[in-house]
Amino acid sequence: MANLLAPIEGPTDRLVQNYVRIAKMAAVMQEPETRKEREGADRKVTAAVMLKGVKKWLPLIKKNREADRIDFTRQKNVATTRVSAISSVLQNNPVA
Repeated sequence: MANLLAPIEGPTDRLVQNYVRIAKMAAVMQEPETRKEREGADRKVTAAVMLKGVKKWLPLIKKNREADRIDFTRQKNVATTRVSAISSVLQNNPVA
């Protein structure tokens, strides 16, 4: 459209400015996404978030898959699950 307006003699600045303004407005206006497109975009975002969270576990998973056996006895900082241990922590640090 701009190349058609170029050869016109006279006050073309106003026409060109109007054309540019309308073209910008048309770029903003888009047809709504279909349900399939929307769900596809949601899946891509969800996959990206999940991959970010899973990346920290990948080396451990790979190591465990390649191991002949998994040894759970060498774990460090294993939390105590006794009720008395949990209650003593709560008594020492009351929740406001």
